[in-house]
Amino acid sequence: MKLEVEVKVKNLEEYQRRLTQLNRIVKSYLAWNRREIRKSITKTQTKYRKYYGAGGKIHWSSAPGMPPNNETGQLRKGIEYKMTGPATGSVGAWNVPYAADLEYGMNGAPRPFIKPVIDRTFPVLVKVIKQTMASDKKTSINIAMWNESDN
Repeated sequence: MKLEVEVKVKNLEEYQRRLTQLNRIVKSYLAWNRREIRKSITKTQTKYRKYYGAGGKIHWSSAPGMPPNNETGQLRKGIEYKMTGPATGSVGAWNVPYAADLEYGMNGAPRPFIKPVIDRTFPVLVKVIKQTMASDKKTSINIAMWNESDN
């Protein structure tokens, strides 16, 4: 998921001050989402289907529609965030080859682990930004979120 926040102000000093605030807010938001996404991937939250994983170890897949269970820890550790520009950032598992398959169900039923967290936390971000940024009526705020694949 990619996040972009735009705030329009009248003068350069105000813009720089607001941009510094926004960068802190967005970075904190992305770090919070990384923690929440990692927490959603647990050892065995649901036992849907039993199979033998790495090293012949028994593993239980999660139920379709639920975040994946943690087998090797690779997915959980692979959740990262990055600032991609001023008040713009992304959170995802870019270095985990099977992450998109799990999130979107490309090779079976989806087991989303990123979108449910974003859906739950995005309203909090909007509220914080509006409370922090809207100190006067001349400030215009635009907040957008999209899948990186939509670009």
